[in-house]
Amino acid sequence: ASALRKVLLAGLEQDAAIILDGARVKRVDLAGLQVLWSAFRTGKELGRSLAWKTEVPESVKDAAVLAGFNEMAAVRFNLEGFWATSG
Repeated sequence: ASALRKVLLAGLEQDAAIILDGARVKRVDLAGLQVLWSAFRTGKELGRSLAWKTEVPESVKDAAVLAGFNEMAAVRFNLEGFWATSG
């Protein structure tokens, strides 16, 4: 999660869209979910675009639902784009 956080923070400092490629993601833990959620929230506040390159990996969806990071939570925190793809 620490390495992901550093990469996302660097991306958020630039005025460009961030596209996440989750094709090789096999699993994600709570710390990783928190980093992703925080990046989407910060990006939204800064007017930056963050999206998944392809469909959100099932491992991320499953972990997110178990942790309470579901679509209803995304709506509540105004992060509907958390589940969106770039294409």
